[in-house]
Amino acid sequence: MSPASVRATLYHCLAEKTEAIIGHPVVCDSPGLIVQVTQKPTGDGGYSYYVAVSNPTDKPIQTTLRKNIPLPDFPFESTELTVPPGGYRIASDG
Repeated sequence: MSPASVRATLYHCLAEKTEAIIGHPVVCDSPGLIVQVTQKPTGDGGYSYYVAVSNPTDKPIQTTLRKNIPLPDFPFESTELTVPPGGYRIASDG
């Protein structure tokens, strides 16, 4: 299994209504970076999202982040940024 492979079991028959979105909601054009997306509930029953990027390499990496999956309450726009070596950049703390 490659590092990007995922195995999952979905028990769709155990719920009256089942919906699954599989994949990463934000992707970048630089495979050396680690993208983190965390969904946070808001007081009004909706969601906000924290998006950050980590660079585990010893060189700066310039990249473009883009939304890959249309999630509820997720207005993320494509974002260009440079992540320094060993650095961590927050792209959205919505």
